[in-house]
Amino acid sequence: MNCNGSSDYFMAAVLMLAFMVGITGNVTAFCYFWQRRNRSVHNMLYLAICLTDIFTSLLSVPVFITLFDNRSEIVFGNTGVCGAWWIALYFTVRLSMFLVAIISITRTISIVIPLQAVKRSTVRNVIIIYILYMVTLYMIYLPLKWHVIGYYEEYSYCMFLIKNNDAPQAAKLFSYFTIQSETSSSSNCNIY
Repeated sequence: MNCNGSSDYFMAAVLMLAFMVGITGNVTAFCYFWQRRNRSVHNMLYLAICLTDIFTSLLSVPVFITLFDNRSEIVFGNTGVCGAWWIALYFTVRLSMFLVAIISITRTISIVIPLQAVKRSTVRNVIIIYILYMVTLYMIYLPLKWHVIGYYEEYSYCMFLIKNNDAPQAAKLFSYFTIQSETSSSSNCNIY
């Protein structure tokens, strides 16, 4: 792999700046909404999004450490750490997107049916069901060993890639639509 060190340092610096801004902003917002947590469904949702985004920001730390260290496997050298990082990252990213969708839906309900209050318990239950769905999905799908986890220097982070051509077509489609489409990106380095 022939990567330009200065571009890696630039990407790491930008990622570290985004981390610092993300942590500062989300912790500040979390403290604000924590004080108002019993007032509305939206405050509860904003609290959940702030917490999810704090964890997402924390998960960027190993990536910029890796970029600063010339894309070495300093953090991602252990397969267990690699797999846990990948699962945690995509769990928080998916949960964050889901929470934004729930905010949009609750706002739409408030506009379309202004006299009908959205219950906090309903929203909380929907979020819990979605989290259970994601955990169940990971628990069923990943142990089937159709994937290999590894650190990929060209991306400077860990990924699950489908490894078995004998995997059922449904598994390949599931992998493509839920895993590979989220992790596919172009690399700035030339691979030789």
